[in-house]
Amino acid sequence: MTDLAFHNDAELAERVRGQVTAHTAHDEIVQGTYWENGKGCFIGCIGHDSSAETVQTLTGFPLMLTKIAENIFEGLPNDVAKGFPQRVMMAPAVGADLSLVAWKFLDWCVRDALDKFGTSETRAGCAAALAVLDDKAHGRTVGQDAADAAARAADHADHAADAAAHAAYAAACDAD
Repeated sequence: MTDLAFHNDAELAERVRGQVTAHTAHDEIVQGTYWENGKGCFIGCIGHDSSAETVQTLTGFPLMLTKIAENIFEGLPNDVAKGFPQRVMMAPAVGADLSLVAWKFLDWCVRDALDKFGTSETRAGCAAALAVLDDKAHGRTVGQDAADAAARAADHADHAADAAAHAAYAAACDAD
């Protein structure tokens, strides 16, 4: 089995989908616990344990995508979270290539946050990391040099943000 596609085994895919649908119908989807007393979270209701790797084995979802889905699930309002695992499991066609979904999502998240909240300095500091995300989101290979440059730029941007925060705090204290 590949970790790049929603499971190619149609029978297993339908069994997992049926299980998640049943958990949803019986109000067995809960936040805050993997799998306990017949109830659980995104990962728990699929694998009946706490392992993202089990979800990967049962569904073919890449680990990164499974962990993103779990984190989204835990952050949703309870009434929305209860139907989230079923919506996620029903979304892809059996055999669909999911290898780029998490990268595309992360690329969108970072760009959206930078567009809304980033300063020009922050956007400039993130440029190398955005280039890496763009490459990954489009299935292109990322070389070690590009990854290292992105990490250095992100570290520099992090230090600059810390310095700006400390300066703002100091200015606020002086104003008092």
